[in-house]
Amino acid sequence: MPANGNTSNVGKQNGVRLSGNVSPTLVNDRGATMISESEKDLDVGRRRSSLQVIASILKIRGTKTAMMYGAVLSYAQTQKYLALLLARGLLQATENGNGKTVYEASEKGKKLLALIETLETFVGDWEEELEAQS
Repeated sequence: MPANGNTSNVGKQNGVRLSGNVSPTLVNDRGATMISESEKDLDVGRRRSSLQVIASILKIRGTKTAMMYGAVLSYAQTQKYLALLLARGLLQATENGNGKTVYEASEKGKKLLALIETLETFVGDWEEELEAQS
């Protein structure tokens, strides 16, 4: 997406159909809603913490492929994080009518996501202050 937020290139990319305003909602070919990362979180050259990756996954409701594309992960990373989140009870898996497994945050996962977002708000404020001072 262009830095100016222009969504003129809305369409199908990497198997994911982008809806109207690219940020913050993505919809895949099967209609699964995914929440994309903010542009700041996806800056090229910037590594995300494990908590940021977990938050990305917990925001998504969809198949394993939707999780992979929505959270911008490799297949191996997707496998690792899904296994971890399922084992900890933070993600739940259900079968849809097409025989596909759909993943979404459990109640415990939603609580963790809220905590992560609160923490990121505080840390983000500190980072902005530190950057302004340098």
